[in-house]
Amino acid sequence: MSSHHPSPANNDPAPAREATGGAVLEVPASAAVSMQTVTSLCTMGAAFSGPTDGVLLQRALPSFVTDALLKMALDRSMSQRLWLPANGAGEGMLGLFQAWGQEIGPAERWLAEDVHALAQKVAKLLDTDKIILRVEIVDDNACRKFHRDAIRARLICTYAGPGTEYGVAEFGQDPDIVEQAGTGCPIILKGKAWPIQGDPLLAHRSPPVEGTGTKRLVVVIDEASPAFQ
Repeated sequence: MSSHHPSPANNDPAPAREATGGAVLEVPASAAVSMQTVTSLCTMGAAFSGPTDGVLLQRALPSFVTDALLKMALDRSMSQRLWLPANGAGEGMLGLFQAWGQEIGPAERWLAEDVHALAQKVAKLLDTDKIILRVEIVDDNACRKFHRDAIRARLICTYAGPGTEYGVAEFGQDPDIVEQAGTGCPIILKGKAWPIQGDPLLAHRSPPVEGTGTKRLVVVIDEASPAFQ
C-alpha cells in the first residue's frame, strides 16, 4: 500500500493505523461485557481478546472522505466479494474504485489505506493471512433480523449511511435496547464459533433502509476459512 495521503485538515483523522495511541473507554470490572468502545485501532485487539462480545472503534471520518462519498453514484450492482491476502485489501479497494469508473483521488486512497489497516487487524486477531473482503452497496432491508454469525468473528464498517445496529438479546428475540455504530466506526463482533467462551449475547443487524432513498457503503472483513470456500 502506498503511504501517500493528504495531511488531515481541520483535525480530520488519518486512516486507522496500529501505531496510533488511544484508550479503552469502557473497561469491564469483572463480569463479561457485551461491547467495549476504544479510540484507536491499536487498543482494539486487547479489548477484543477480553471478556466482551464486540469492540467498537469510535471515530469520525475525515470531511473530505465524507464529501467524496456523497458524490459517488453508488449502486447495488457495484457490490463485490473478494478473496485476498490480508495485505492486499487496500489494493483490492483501489481496484474496485477503478472498476466503478471512480477517479483515484485523496478520498479513495484514504479509504483504501483504512481498509488495509482494518484487514491487517482482523488477520492478526484471527491468526490468518487470507481474508474475504465484501464491499456492499445496500439500499434495502437485507439482514434485517438480529442475529449472531456462525463464524469466529467479523469486522463491519459502514462508510456511508447508517451503521450496524446491535444489542444484547436472548436467542430468537430482539434486543430491548438497540444501539448503533456510527458512520465510519468499525465494529468487530465475536460469532458463535469463537473459542473458549459461550455463545455471544450480542446480536446485530443491518438497519432497515428500504424505501428511504438511503444507500449504505458497507465493508465486511472475514477470515477466509474453509467454511467460505
